[in-house]
Amino acid sequence: MSAVKQKLREELVMYGKLMPERNLVVGKSGNLSVRVPGENTILITPSMIEYQVLKPEDIPLVNLKGEVLEGKLAPSTEKVMHLAVYNARKDVGAVIHAHPVYGTILGVVGKPLPMLIDEMAIRLGGQVEVAEYKMAGSQDLAESALKGLGNRSAVFLANHGSLCCGKDLKEAFHVTEFLERMSQVYVTSLLIGKPKPLPEESIKFELEVYKYLHKAE
Repeated sequence: MSAVKQKLREELVMYGKLMPERNLVVGKSGNLSVRVPGENTILITPSMIEYQVLKPEDIPLVNLKGEVLEGKLAPSTEKVMHLAVYNARKDVGAVIHAHPVYGTILGVVGKPLPMLIDEMAIRLGGQVEVAEYKMAGSQDLAESALKGLGNRSAVFLANHGSLCCGKDLKEAFHVTEFLERMSQVYVTSLLIGKPKPLPEESIKFELEVYKYLHKAE
């Protein structure tokens, strides 16, 4: 096992343990992956393993066709969705699929998240859409998620959860937490009034910053 892959496996375990601690998943749900630099491969959390007992050696290595190259455990059943993002987005280095409460609520009611607060467009890339519902683990879901994601950093999966990405695991995790925080703000604000979006000029400026920060190298 190379030093780079070992480090990435350790990061997957670390952020995996944070998922239930931060109320982003319950039990064995959700999954995380990271692109291996210089290779057409990813490391992805295994299927049906609790994060609290996950070890670096449990993390399988998969190529961009979905073939397992290393590891004794089966990769997450959502590997098709992860691979769809990596194959389409060269700027993405990590993907996290979570089941956060407020983000899932928006996905259940089919309500996109508008740009409400400064930094939202910079961190998320624009309004967060709701991808059309498809069966979990299917190619159809992968295509639906990719279409809803576009060139942004997050998308809600209808009746399912959220999908977030970043240049590395740290950024993808921060996007996941930030998305849930903004979803909570939006859902709560809907209870007391009509949320007011950011001014168009602010959104336009932030989107330019987002595009600059997310240029594929």
